[in-house]
Amino acid sequence: MSIVKDVDKIDLITYSEQEKKVTLVMVEPRKWCSDSKMYEELNQKINNYLTFIEDGQLEEQYCDKEINLIKIEVLSEHNLTDHGNMVISAMEDYLHNNGYQFEFRIVNSKMN
Repeated sequence: MSIVKDVDKIDLITYSEQEKKVTLVMVEPRKWCSDSKMYEELNQKINNYLTFIEDGQLEEQYCDKEINLIKIEVLSEHNLTDHGNMVISAMEDYLHNNGYQFEFRIVNSKMN
């Protein structure tokens, strides 16, 4: 499985038949810090996910499925720092304002 620093790859895609929802998942195993490179990679990754959606690649890949909702989810092993929280909050606001669902979740298992 790829992770956030693999900016050109979609880490994981799931589909819920019941909700008619596609979830694009980003996996971030690194500790949140003040390193600007980490946030640049996260920003580049989210932009690549949005390009995948808005350029029709998602619809093409799931052409046999009805899609009513699109969600982007970030999975992390670590709690957010104050700076990380601001970045994730801004990301969430942007995505919600553009019609996407968003969720940040902390998972306890090792992802790499």
